[in-house]
Amino acid sequence: MMSMTSIGDLARNFVLTRKNAQIKSNATTLVEELASGRVKNLSRHLGGDFSHLSGVTHAQNLNAAYAQSAKEAGLISEAMQLALGKIETEIEGSRSELLTIAAAPSKHSVSQLASTARDSLSTIVAALNGTAAGRSLFAGASTGGQALASADSLLDNLRAELSGVTSPDEFNTRIDAWFAEGGGYDTAGYMGSQNGMGSMRIGANETLDLTVKADDQRLRSVLSSMAKLSLLPEISESIPPEMSQSLLTGLAESVSGSLVDLTTLRSEVGFAEERIAERQSSLASEATALEYAYGRIVSIDPYEHATRLQEAEVQLESLYTLTARLSRLSLMDYLR
Repeated sequence: MMSMTSIGDLARNFVLTRKNAQIKSNATTLVEELASGRVKNLSRHLGGDFSHLSGVTHAQNLNAAYAQSAKEAGLISEAMQLALGKIETEIEGSRSELLTIAAAPSKHSVSQLASTARDSLSTIVAALNGTAAGRSLFAGASTGGQALASADSLLDNLRAELSGVTSPDEFNTRIDAWFAEGGGYDTAGYMGSQNGMGSMRIGANETLDLTVKADDQRLRSVLSSMAKLSLLPEISESIPPEMSQSLLTGLAESVSGSLVDLTTLRSEVGFAEERIAERQSSLASEATALEYAYGRIVSIDPYEHATRLQEAEVQLESLYTLTARLSRLSLMDYLR
């Protein structure tokens, strides 16, 4: 005789199976969310309203962009400060040597001073041609190119300008004229842009301009002083000893003035560094606050989830017990 299963049994098995799947799925979701600490189904969690979450996410993206810009600005300003510090060291060394020989210069000491100055000029030019964060430091908007021609090129151009010079005054005047605005330095020395590097946005309403370029008058003065020291043999051999001493004394004053100019430049860059550091600190605090706000939106309540997981486990155990009992149900049990 063929055995038959009633419609009630089929419906019951379907309901139990579906209920079992639902409880297991719910428990799995709760376990995953407890492990990650984040809601899995944001749409259901937020009731379909993503406006608040979108606002926080947008603010986070802006914060990250400003932080990256501030980081790059920090790298550039730090590199500028290091370069200017290196230049200052070179000038101080040259001044010290200059003051040593100025009282009683000799052909040998002047030649040695000029040789040292040429080495220092090469170091200074290399510092001004430095880069950071993929940008040339002192070339203005020409961030992909160098700021200056080589030290040898500068001196070669100046030697041509000094042809026929016979007096210290003329020596100083021609070199100063070459480094002045509109002089040879603008075409054969400075290789950068006339425009600044450009503003760097480090906040919604805050920008930073690192405007120091190698055509700055103060840096022209530095280069002019070092060029004069480098080219001393061009004039010292053709003038009397007393003129040579007077020339060196004047150059000592010029070099000292260059140090004052450098101090001013370094203070300007230092002010920019201070602004950047303050902004980075502010952006870091803002990022922490935004991360907390984001977490409040997408994070779960661990205690609530643990309670719900425990309830799911109880439901699952009860369902297994019920299923087991129903599977053992006999006609005699049913008739009782």
